[in-house]
Amino acid sequence: MDFKDYYATLGVSKNATADEIKKAYRKLAQQYHPDKNSGDKKAEDKFKEINEAYEVLSNPEKRKKFDKLGSNWNSFRQNGGSTQDFNWQQWRTSADAGRKRNPFDDDANGGSFSDFFQNIFGGAKTGGRTASSNKSALKASVSITLEEAYKGKTIRLEQDGSALDVKLRPGIANGQVLKIHSKNPTFGDIHLTVTVETDRIFTRNGDDLSADFSVDLYTALLGGDVPFKTFKGSLNVKISPETQSGKILKITGMGMPRHGHDGEFGDLFLTVKASLPVNLTAKEKELFQKLAKMRK
Repeated sequence: MDFKDYYATLGVSKNATADEIKKAYRKLAQQYHPDKNSGDKKAEDKFKEINEAYEVLSNPEKRKKFDKLGSNWNSFRQNGGSTQDFNWQQWRTSADAGRKRNPFDDDANGGSFSDFFQNIFGGAKTGGRTASSNKSALKASVSITLEEAYKGKTIRLEQDGSALDVKLRPGIANGQVLKIHSKNPTFGDIHLTVTVETDRIFTRNGDDLSADFSVDLYTALLGGDVPFKTFKGSLNVKISPETQSGKILKITGMGMPRHGHDGEFGDLFLTVKASLPVNLTAKEKELFQKLAKMRK
């Protein structure tokens, strides 16, 4: 097993703040996200590495343990030690240590994280192999809407008259493969591929969402509050006077839930689209003509 330098993966220093780590993660996640790199295996692998690194460095306890391991690893290597001789055993975490999740939760057994992560930070292991690495694992797929990906969804898998409920946690990514170790002998190990359908309103970019935002001409000119419906509920968006069509408004914390991190969300970006009035009356046309003359 090789040591993974999560700081190098995110391109940050070991003294990086939580905000710097989050910023670096978001930038890389957007660059290598499967939605932007369809069919690109290298980008898919890179995306998994980025998520694994952030899973560790964004968690104070995991980061503290990783820093101690890194210090020991560097000292060992500097003294001429080789990978196979390093004592990994003292750093290993029990597969179920500290886990209180549903056994069929999408990443309760380590998801698609590496052997390094699962050994050091916990993950289902069987005789030194990940439980879901069985070549005879059942392959299944499911398609969900973006709203279901936002809220989370429990799906039912059926096999030979037996059923198994699998909980998809909020924020799951399109194309994510879940490796599930079921205690049900009918299912055994399962590789579940999740497809998140394209939404007619929102575009997803990592944990962020973007959408067009229609604003009538008068509100765009004079300002005011305009309602907008999100997956979390309706909100009033404040429009400043003389807002230009094409301006992008950022609404913090109204994007997708960050998968595996309760209470954390991406951002929502709304592109203002000023809508012009139609079917003008003769009086309205006259008023607009007067306004046009006044602006010359």
